[in-house]
Amino acid sequence: QIRIRRLVLERHELSINEFLNVQ
Repeated sequence: QIRIRRLVLERHELSINEFLNVQ
C-alpha cells in the first residue's frame, strides 16, 4: 500500500506542476 500511495503522490505532484506550467 505504501508503494502505491507514493506513486499516487508523485503522480499528483506531476499533475500540479503541469497545471502551473499551463498557467
